[in-house]
Amino acid sequence: MTDPRKTRPPPQPRQGVQPKSYLRRTLLWGAVVLAAGLVTLGILTDDDDSDAVPVTLGPPRWVPPFLRYTLGGQERFMVLVRRTETETLPAGESRAPARGDRLEVRGYDAATLGPLFVSPVASIATNAAPSAGLLGEHAATIWIFADTIGAVSAVDGQVLIERQGLVALAPELAVLLAQPRLNINMTADGLMLQTTAAPLRFHPRTLRAAQLPATPEPLPTPRTPAAFDLRAPFAFRVTEARIGETWFGLPPANTPPVAGTRRPTIPGARFLAGGGVPAPGAQRLWRASLSPAPAIPPAAEAGFQSSGGARPTAAAAALTNTALRLDTPTPVAFEAAGQGQAGFLTQGPHPDSNVIRPLGAPGLLILHRAGESGLALTRINAQGARAWTATLPLVRIISALPGEGPLLLAGLDAAGTESLVTIALDTGAVVSRGLE
Repeated sequence: MTDPRKTRPPPQPRQGVQPKSYLRRTLLWGAVVLAAGLVTLGILTDDDDSDAVPVTLGPPRWVPPFLRYTLGGQERFMVLVRRTETETLPAGESRAPARGDRLEVRGYDAATLGPLFVSPVASIATNAAPSAGLLGEHAATIWIFADTIGAVSAVDGQVLIERQGLVALAPELAVLLAQPRLNINMTADGLMLQTTAAPLRFHPRTLRAAQLPATPEPLPTPRTPAAFDLRAPFAFRVTEARIGETWFGLPPANTPPVAGTRRPTIPGARFLAGGGVPAPGAQRLWRASLSPAPAIPPAAEAGFQSSGGARPTAAAAALTNTALRLDTPTPVAFEAAGQGQAGFLTQGPHPDSNVIRPLGAPGLLILHRAGESGLALTRINAQGARAWTATLPLVRIISALPGEGPLLLAGLDAAGTESLVTIALDTGAVVSRGLE
């Protein structure tokens, strides 16, 4: 196998960033000894690979979360990948080869799943950096964490900076970045590092960590990775969703929704039992209208007392006691619900996650079983009628990534292979690609 470190062009320094050697490393942390001090991998730079160690790479494995972002009008998908890395010994060498793991970033076209780049990030000890993952994209910089902070280019995955470079730009980070636990998160201002003094923002263009300026800069909005779940078999679906004032539900087939049911007008209020989790047995699709319910009148006890000393007005009581009522529930023909485990597709694995709403005409996406173990996705319109059904080459969803174009799903197929799938939301056309 050709080592990709020997074939890609050298990275170009970002405007405003000094092209020192620490910014031109292929790897995030510099040298890492793989086994018993025998061979050191990770010392390569793009300027001189004369010390390259030939290695054999194992099959790739995902390191979620996944990231969808837009660059130059093109929607892209990026994932961090871990592979075993084994030293290739010369003929006649009798010692055991050095072993470790390689972290790579891989970029794909989010619409076609065509590969855009594969870029090595770090060579590390076997199973090291268990909390590695993508942190988010900001102004074409992808921030990454693997026991320390680094950055790669959203264009081609080339490493822009690692811990040594961050410290050179901001020496006060030397102690902070050496800590075993870092309080970092991507906010509307960018990647923030919490410190005892004041939070620091990593600038996506200069890569320097500093306090936020008094005057906000005109920077693009950061993109955060999608939620994921590697274990739950029936995640990314919920039994209730709304289109405007119309309610849709997927209760058990023998437990229809009750007309007149009232719920508070608060996020997450449900009209069905079960906490939003689909039933294992047969279900049925229902449609109903939602209308404001009469306000619950305020208590009128003669001995009413309040710590504020004032009795609430009728208007205030009505405002705090408003509710929605489920009116005229009507069953909708949807045969796939009879197989069970059907739900409206959500952006996250938990029932309180936001429902994914396709662009264009109002509608919802129902994730449901197809056969014994397969999955399918059906789009319904605002009346509950089926627009299309797409059979998915997946048996489990790991992550769902909506965007301006096709829906992107990451999951496992029947053979346990990690696969990517895109679904055109206007037609239901499916494109899939295994992780190779």
